[in-house]
Amino acid sequence: MTSKNYSFSDLVDIDKIKVLLTSFYELTGVISALEDLDGNILECTGGSVAIGWHDICLNFHRKHPETLKKCIESGAKICDKLKAGEKQSSHICLNGLVDIAVPIYIGGEHLANLFTGQFFFESPNIEFFRQQAHKYGFDEEEYLDALFKVDVFSEEFIEKAMSFLTNLASVIGEMGLEKKKLLDSKKVLQESEERYRALVENSPDAIFRVNKELKFLYCNYGADTFNLSAEDLTGKTFIELPLSEEMMDMWVENINKTITTGEMQEIEFNFPSIHGLMFCHTHIIPEYNAEGVIETVVLVNRDITERKKAEIALKENEKRFRALINNATDLIRILNEDGLIIFDSPSSERILGYPEGYLIGKNPLDFIHPEDLERVNKDLNKTYENKNQEIPTEFRIKRVNGEYIYVESLFQNLIDVPEINGIVVTTHPITERKKTENMLRFQANILNNVRDCVIVYDLQGKIIYWNKGAEAIYGYHEEEMIGKDIEILYLNRDKCQFKPDLEGILKFGEYNGEWEGKRKDGSKVYVDVRETVMRDVNGKIIGIIGVSKDISERKKVEKQIKRSEAYYRTIFENTGTATIIIEEDTTVSLVNAEFEKLYGYSKEDIEGKKSWREFVAPDYKNKIEEYHNLRRIDPKLAPRNYELKFVDRYATIKDLLTTVAIIPGTKKSLISLLDITDNKIAENKIKESLIEKEVLLREIHHRVKNNLQIISSLLNLQTRCVDGEETVNVLKESQNRVKTMAMVHEKLYQSEDLKDINFKEYIENLVSDLFYSYGIKKGTIDLQIDADNLEIDLDTAIPCGLIINELVTNSLKYAFPGPNGKAVVKVELKKLQQDKLKLVISDNGRGLPDNLDIENVETLGLKMVTILVNQLKGTLELDRTNGTEFKILFKELESKSRI
Repeated sequence: MTSKNYSFSDLVDIDKIKVLLTSFYELTGVISALEDLDGNILECTGGSVAIGWHDICLNFHRKHPETLKKCIESGAKICDKLKAGEKQSSHICLNGLVDIAVPIYIGGEHLANLFTGQFFFESPNIEFFRQQAHKYGFDEEEYLDALFKVDVFSEEFIEKAMSFLTNLASVIGEMGLEKKKLLDSKKVLQESEERYRALVENSPDAIFRVNKELKFLYCNYGADTFNLSAEDLTGKTFIELPLSEEMMDMWVENINKTITTGEMQEIEFNFPSIHGLMFCHTHIIPEYNAEGVIETVVLVNRDITERKKAEIALKENEKRFRALINNATDLIRILNEDGLIIFDSPSSERILGYPEGYLIGKNPLDFIHPEDLERVNKDLNKTYENKNQEIPTEFRIKRVNGEYIYVESLFQNLIDVPEINGIVVTTHPITERKKTENMLRFQANILNNVRDCVIVYDLQGKIIYWNKGAEAIYGYHEEEMIGKDIEILYLNRDKCQFKPDLEGILKFGEYNGEWEGKRKDGSKVYVDVRETVMRDVNGKIIGIIGVSKDISERKKVEKQIKRSEAYYRTIFENTGTATIIIEEDTTVSLVNAEFEKLYGYSKEDIEGKKSWREFVAPDYKNKIEEYHNLRRIDPKLAPRNYELKFVDRYATIKDLLTTVAIIPGTKKSLISLLDITDNKIAENKIKESLIEKEVLLREIHHRVKNNLQIISSLLNLQTRCVDGEETVNVLKESQNRVKTMAMVHEKLYQSEDLKDINFKEYIENLVSDLFYSYGIKKGTIDLQIDADNLEIDLDTAIPCGLIINELVTNSLKYAFPGPNGKAVVKVELKKLQQDKLKLVISDNGRGLPDNLDIENVETLGLKMVTILVNQLKGTLELDRTNGTEFKILFKELESKSRI
């Protein structure tokens, strides 16, 4: 029943509450009590706060132990409900009466309960109470008399009574809260006054109280500000102090200004004190009396001498630091506790390109290369935790153009250092160093992995470097050779026979040559070696570096080449054709006897003296030089065999067949020359004969075409001299057949090879002539030609052309006897697989009679078609589904030689 700092009785006048509850009882007859949270009745100066309680409770229920226990249990239930936050709790107690309670809250704290009860809402059950009297040994008559004194109230009446008690609880709570606030204020004021006094007495500042007459009413230890003790200063006025006129005016002006305006004034000044020149900063604060009038002011005077000296020194240091920062070659940054940049040196613009101030407030990790981010973040976190060993961190940082450069940063935790309060990051660009390191690693990797042997030894002959190439040649591992004498590799230690001796290398500066070395297994190895002196930065010789390669295989090859050279020279000399070898610059380096005969000069006059270009006729020189250059780029770019005109010593031009090949492993060419002059003469004669025959054949085709055209003209004249439409049609059809054959000969005469004709053009011309011959007007019948662009010879073209003539003529004459919609005649020629050809002639006309047997026809036209299909060794299919369609499959006939 206590708040954090006060009891219920501290906050509420319990005696007055009792008076109110007594008046409430006298007016309503409703009993009441003031209880703590556990149901205990509170006490006041006049006794317990329980008003109007009935005898049945006081003299019976609360006297017997068992009924008292029931009262306590019932009260506890009501209290528990109120503790749980219920605004009102009612309950029929175990002894049979109604009890109700409401909570009292003060400042949100549940501190007490207002209780009422000991009544009925309806007449009591007399038998229940008679049994209870017998059970607990009460005098039945007295117990029932006490029962009849208990009031019976309506629920409406109790509801109004509880409304009053609830409001009363609220008023008590508000009064208690006001009392609590008053007590809190007094306590705060008291504590504040105590702290204020302790603060003033122990303040490092000098504090004075001065009235309107400028008299000192109080001062703490700081009286020496005015070169006086506290006792001497108290009671004096400013006029009595040993101050300069300027100082006196300053004090009088600012004190009067504070008293007049009520505004605090601040002044800084310095003066010579007993301790030397003293700097002070003073606040002049107004003090108001109870009526709100300013009668005194408080001077709070702080000695800022050390601060002023420090500020002067700091300005000097800052000036020097600023100059250092502005001209630093490194990036200097300060990060706050959130990891954001709060200072960025001007060098940031020079190194990274970001404008001054751009990076302030940004996270530096946003500019770190993604591959380095985790490592840098880890080192930075260690710095924040003071676990960093101040070991530089290497990483890549992004410049304003997006380029990353290598830097090295040192992180220092200066969060606890005033004026810094952060992590200082000093970053040094190491781009050049990284380039050097990478180059050194690259060079070391090259040296270690180069196939050549690299050995370095000092001036005493001790090996100090040994690469993998040396290990491959000699069989020794690096750890076996470092520190060993170089002579361990010498097969012959006799310096008279051994050329790369240390003295000779030091004397001449280098050695180049071939020598025999000794492997770990004792076997001999041939090496091609170049050794040269190695100097330090001052030019002093500090050792020998040797680069060599194993030439054992080359030596074996050289021996084999020497053995085989005589063999190949014998072949070269005794081949049946003229053969030469030319160098890259076209100089002839070797010729055989056949070439001497061909050219007319001796070997001595040719080898090493003449160029291959001198043998070539002028018209061929550019082509031969082009082939020569292409062959050195890629032998496949130039032909291996070609013909050329050759000029011998006597200016005779000869036709030669040339075969050229690059000798493997060299830039030299091996050229074989076969004289084909006689062959070329014979070939030219054959060509002349072929030309004569071609002219003759063209003339034959031309004459055949002319003769067929004469026959066609005669047939045309004959049609004018006969009577009868049938006879005229027969002559006209014969004329078209002659034209069909004549057109083939015309196409052959016009073709280049006199063998094949373009059959697509032939079909188009043939069918167009038929349409003209039968007077078909444009648009009457739709002609559709779908033919591949094929070249067909004479033996196939004539029967194929006659078939087209007969079938298209048949369609034009009989398929469309009268207007019946859109008439279509279609000719299709396609090449199929296995060299087969498909010829389709169709129309959408009335079709052939159903009883027509294509194999046994009487008409000449269709009988000719059957014969011509057999001549082509083809097959004929007839489709009457939609008009008439003839489909013929055949192969082009093998042409017979006509020459």
